[in-house]
Amino acid sequence: MTPSDLLQVPGGLWKQVLALLNQPKQQLIDPSPTRPVQSATATTIDRLTYYLPTGKLTSTGTQPRGGYTAAISPDLEKSIPFGSLVKLPNGQTVRVEDRTNKRLKSTLDIYYPNKEVATYPLGMENNVPYQIVGRDISGLKYNY
Repeated sequence: MTPSDLLQVPGGLWKQVLALLNQPKQQLIDPSPTRPVQSATATTIDRLTYYLPTGKLTSTGTQPRGGYTAAISPDLEKSIPFGSLVKLPNGQTVRVEDRTNKRLKSTLDIYYPNKEVATYPLGMENNVPYQIVGRDISGLKYNY
């Protein structure tokens, strides 16, 4: 029996199986998140800042990477969950792997190993637009 013979079987079950087998393999960076991302009420973050080494792992158990690891304030965790890939206006894409102090609201902090290499200047930027471009949960030890 050949695959074309299977297509003749009534009920269409084999058509579905063959269609699934012919689909491309899932990529590590999946534009459709495994946990649904709730649409944010706004597409801006009130505060964009950066943070320097603390000597600790992130909230998800990873070692922070300069210019790539980001921390999100607890009030944004449902709209921008851990593993989200967030694109910023300067073209930089960061991955949410950490959380800020609970007293901060609508804040995204980007990790940098020192202030000399920080893409964003010292201090903070306000009302920064962002776009969630995907989700990558590979390597995260904890995914809340």
